[in-house]
Amino acid sequence: MDPLIHALNDGNNLTRYWAAVSLGELRDVRAVAPLTQTLKDTNTSVVDGASGVIIAINGTRALDLFIQYLKSSENLLRAGAALGLGRSGEDRAVEPLIQAFRDGDGDVRHEAVEALLKINKTYSVEPFIEASQGRTGRSQK
Repeated sequence: MDPLIHALNDGNNLTRYWAAVSLGELRDVRAVAPLTQTLKDTNTSVVDGASGVIIAINGTRALDLFIQYLKSSENLLRAGAALGLGRSGEDRAVEPLIQAFRDGDGDVRHEAVEALLKINKTYSVEPFIEASQGRTGRSQK
């Protein structure tokens, strides 16, 4: 497990991706903390792989982890958490993703939109309509 954890920091995107996927095959809870750091990776494929592994290892607890990370001060971690929530496909992820859709960072908003589209719930459309009309969800007078 240690060489795979070390490989999560490799300079090559494919090496980081396959290290994350391989850690998932081990299904060892000790891999979750290093994989969490990988959610900040600048490569979306690496983040997607890591988030899938976190879900595979932690199950529904991964959702709580991703929701918590949406409150981070780190933009990349919030974006990675949004991606992970989308990958989960869980209804419970919709409301936090709607909030993330209003994030000040464009990457976080982008991942929130992608995640909401993956989950594909009709009630998650309202924030898109509001945004296209220039509203933020507050009543305008």
